[in-house]
Amino acid sequence: MLDTTSYTDKLTPELNLTLKSFTGYETIMVRKVKEKDSLKGKAGNCHINVKKYIEKNGGTSVSGWLLNRIPTMNEKGMYVWSFHSVWMKPDGKLVDVTDDRHYI
Repeated sequence: MLDTTSYTDKLTPELNLTLKSFTGYETIMVRKVKEKDSLKGKAGNCHINVKKYIEKNGGTSVSGWLLNRIPTMNEKGMYVWSFHSVWMKPDGKLVDVTDDRHYI
């Protein structure tokens, strides 16, 4: 079963509407890989990190958009989105295997 924990309550209604009109989907929250995980990928290298997880553990890649929470920009009403990949485990749970200080 696909793990799609909603993230819509964390964003403004206007931003949620814009995102849904752009992507056609609800915004979801993907949990980050645990700090102790030895496979945690290199910062800013999400597509390769996910590929390595798939090679070692199975599963598949799911691509979408990452909201980079940069407080100084958010305070000015600016949001930074990056194309991003996460790992879907064989059980359907989504995990963000890339570490980066902006991936909050």
